[in-house]
Amino acid sequence: MRKSMSELRQTKRDERLAEMNERLTDGSLRIRQMTAEERVQHSLAREGRFAGANARARRSSAPQPQR
Repeated sequence: MRKSMSELRQTKRDERLAEMNERLTDGSLRIRQMTAEERVQHSLAREGRFAGANARARRSSAPQPQR
């Protein structure tokens, strides 16, 4: 029997998590807190990414003129 899309996604997610845990255990992956500078830089980049999407959403919800 074939797996559903959600089952396939869950299987891939589990594989990625297992790989991440293995790398954490062997020391080839380290997780650290972001510095204050990195947080500011990341938040600015994120605002820029969503600013365009919000403007597009506002335009698409405006009534369109009749042709």
